[in-house]
Amino acid sequence: MAVPIVISTALIVWASRVPARVRTAADAKRIGRLIGTWTVVQGIAIFATFALSPKLGIPDAAVPILAIIVGLHFLPLARGIPMPVY
Repeated sequence: MAVPIVISTALIVWASRVPARVRTAADAKRIGRLIGTWTVVQGIAIFATFALSPKLGIPDAAVPILAIIVGLHFLPLARGIPMPVY
């Protein structure tokens, strides 16, 4: 249990030393649209998962699919937000 805690602490310390880039108003607006768009896409995908999985005969797969959706939605955010840590 100590290994993940040490690794997480080291990553947090390393990430806090990386200087953040100054954002302009245009950057903030673009990032806000990006987050909003992918949050809506994620919400629709989650709704579709819970609506369709019972109809497809795989109700037990809904939660693992939900986890995959939540994980995947971070990929476009990481590419679109100008932070080296992401």
